[in-house]
Amino acid sequence: MSLVPCYRGSVNAWECDENDHLNVRFYLAKTNQGLPFALDAIGLPAAALARIDAHPRIRAQHVRFLKEARPATPLTVYAGLAEHQDHQLTLYAEVRHSLDGEVMATLLTEIGFAGADGRPRAVSPSGDAPRCTVPAHGAPRGIKAVAEPLRPDYASVCGMGFVEIGRGSIAPWECDPAGEMELFQYVGRINDSVTNLFAHFQTGEDRLARETPRREPFQHSFWRRGGRAEDAALRAPLLRRGHPRVRGNGAGHRRRHGSQNAQGDRAPRGAAPPDPGAAAAPAAVKCWTPVSNPEKTR
Repeated sequence: MSLVPCYRGSVNAWECDENDHLNVRFYLAKTNQGLPFALDAIGLPAAALARIDAHPRIRAQHVRFLKEARPATPLTVYAGLAEHQDHQLTLYAEVRHSLDGEVMATLLTEIGFAGADGRPRAVSPSGDAPRCTVPAHGAPRGIKAVAEPLRPDYASVCGMGFVEIGRGSIAPWECDPAGEMELFQYVGRINDSVTNLFAHFQTGEDRLARETPRREPFQHSFWRRGGRAEDAALRAPLLRRGHPRVRGNGAGHRRRHGSQNAQGDRAPRGAAPPDPGAAAAPAAVKCWTPVSNPEKTR
């Protein structure tokens, strides 16, 4: 399998969630940053595409998340040409740990090419383009591609029994130069709304007693259906009523214990707690158990 590096960077702390794991949107964001390098490697540099008035546009993206990435993890994205048909091609990419090469996520990206008039433009990758087949760990499993996504209006969606878990407007900084919302921003909006999913199905008792589940590899598929800034609204009615109870992600249930004296010095890790019957020390001792709010959203 021939893949070439198209992105190299690391995980920033501000890109991580409350569990210190890289948020799913940034797997896509980092991979998509490398797409111009991948196109250049297969013989379709920006200058060549401009000459034939062929503008690349992500049509669909399938992602499988295989391993969590934590702050400061060095990442490298490798990509290759998996399929080519006239005006459309599919790139396969792997997000790997830069040091040991472990695959942390895989992405299948369908790219279409069109001119300023909106008509498709045929492209021809070079003969020595890095080509690959999609391995088993990168192939879709439970999600099948659809020829045309469902596009019901909002009233119809509500009538079908879906629950709205997110709502907001599209900002210009979330869009690409063509004015269309970046695909990884869709992922981010859905991810930001997941806590509303839990809140809808859980009882108060569930929310207090929820436990952190095991994290298993999972996957997403996204199809672009527009999303310009002037559309002004983005909603995420994703779930049907009657879905089996969903357990929470345990956010906010990590407890920390510690103590410090009046001068602010921390007690040694593992130090025994003070004896309640002992005489009071000259300096006051503060003890605390901060527990983050279990209702805190991601």
